[in-house]
Amino acid sequence: SELSFPNVDKVKYANLPKRKMSIPTVFQSHVHYKQIFKAALIEQLNIVLFELSQRLHSALSKVDISFYTSLKDGQSKSKESCVPLCNHMHPAKLVTVKKEGQNKGRLFYTCDAPKAEQCSFFKWIEDVNPARIKSTPSVVLHDIKSIGTYLRSQKISLYEGCQLLVRKAFEIQTQRCSKFKKLMNTPARFDGDSKTKLYLRLSRKEHYSLYSKDDIWVVSKTLTFDPLDTFIASSAFFGPSSNNEVELLPLKGYCPSNWRSNMFVHALLVCNASGELTSLRNLEEHFNPSTLPLIPYLLKTNFDSENATNRVNKRKFIPPAISLKRAMMYGPVSTEVAMGLAKKMIQTFSLNPDQATSLIQIAQMMTSCENSKPVEEHQTFPITIIRGVFGAGKSYLLSVVILFLVRLFESSEATEGPRPVPWKLLIASSTNVAVDRILLGLLDLGFEDFIRVGSIRKITKAILPH
Repeated sequence: SELSFPNVDKVKYANLPKRKMSIPTVFQSHVHYKQIFKAALIEQLNIVLFELSQRLHSALSKVDISFYTSLKDGQSKSKESCVPLCNHMHPAKLVTVKKEGQNKGRLFYTCDAPKAEQCSFFKWIEDVNPARIKSTPSVVLHDIKSIGTYLRSQKISLYEGCQLLVRKAFEIQTQRCSKFKKLMNTPARFDGDSKTKLYLRLSRKEHYSLYSKDDIWVVSKTLTFDPLDTFIASSAFFGPSSNNEVELLPLKGYCPSNWRSNMFVHALLVCNASGELTSLRNLEEHFNPSTLPLIPYLLKTNFDSENATNRVNKRKFIPPAISLKRAMMYGPVSTEVAMGLAKKMIQTFSLNPDQATSLIQIAQMMTSCENSKPVEEHQTFPITIIRGVFGAGKSYLLSVVILFLVRLFESSEATEGPRPVPWKLLIASSTNVAVDRILLGLLDLGFEDFIRVGSIRKITKAILPH
């Protein structure tokens, strides 16, 4: 499976494809694992590319761009004869209505002069060719800039008339030499190999927050994005440089001989795919049994098998937490209270089945063990591990779990009275972002009784008051 930006024939009458890849629980080898996940990630990106291509060609089918197709076919047509002239007798520019109201998104022509010198010329795009209003398509676009303005009004992020720059950067390798040799001014040696780097000089500048590293770009010589004249790339850095240039890393369809420097191209900003592209890089660069010897065993282990529990029970090593006295493992409340509260919170916060199962497991972990039978001892562990893919809802679940524990502690104190040492919860993670995400979730749920500890410079602004 490879990345592709489909042409108009493939998307015109087709439905948006659905994901067909299924992920098994046991893998034959690390190669099998890489193949499955690579195919699944690329399939997801291809669905995003397909959806954008479908919207692009659907939008273009609703307007008349015959001037562009005729130019492409080698016919000449005067731009000035098509675009209406303002009161200065200069070609007008096409603008989109951004003000809220019934006309938002409509296109109109106005004077292209600087603001201080603009005349009062105004004309809706539908009024430029009144004879063709009843025909389909009704809107006639007369230049490439107008096509760009129209597509952006349709929520398609097109950068028309960009400049593709191809540069060769020589890698300088300095010899490792002693201080004495440095004093002798040993010249640096140039490596004969050169790396070609691609840059896209954007035709317009947007707010920096719109860009990020690993953005997917589709670059083409044509506004119809013909496959033979199109390639897919990702951005190397977090945004354009001071020259409004984005460094591109080709992903599919780029052939150096087909793309010369200083060529004018059109580009689509598709989406940010940092999660997918980082996963693909990690699979290629780091997922290797020679560096991670446990991989073959982990991939072939069936964690759902009945033997897994028996293997744990028969082991000679007994975890210290399980070997503690029973009095040390008592939870704050009875099983009935904990389970009742857990079921109530599952309903209140609309937890899905997996999240609900996790909360029930934590409720069991936190209940009193006075009435437990000896056979059930091994079923209650002092640790619960929750795992899931990106976006599975782990952060939201953890916010709900914290609320559950707080209410559990309050229920315990209401029954048994205040404790000499109050209950405390610690939220810890390897990154500041992860901790802040949990706390932001708590704020969304209306809970503010926490203290954030850490470097002020690295804490999210909304959490700073805490």
